[in-house]
Amino acid sequence: EFYGVDGTVSLIGQLIDNDYKIAIYPNPVTDLSKIYLQSSIPVEVNVTIYNSVGMIVTSSNVFVSGETSIPLNLTNQAKGIFIIKVQNRNSFVTKTIFLK
Repeated sequence: EFYGVDGTVSLIGQLIDNDYKIAIYPNPVTDLSKIYLQSSIPVEVNVTIYNSVGMIVTSSNVFVSGETSIPLNLTNQAKGIFIIKVQNRNSFVTKTIFLK
């Protein structure tokens, strides 16, 4: 369950630059999860996943128009905390995901 900026409950969480939103579900995760992105305008973002020591696990550019979901496979990773960074040209946001 995620709470929107206006207090409504939805699958979308944090607002970035008033242009797009990000949520991760499920969290904590056992192996597979999804990153949900929603944008009011078409935008290309970079999604980078870091492990707990700061090493890049994966990084990709994603075009977001409307609502987009990105599969997240942490099957071969050690249990722990991961940081997900979503960045466009002007700003970025980080989210934490827990692999159990």
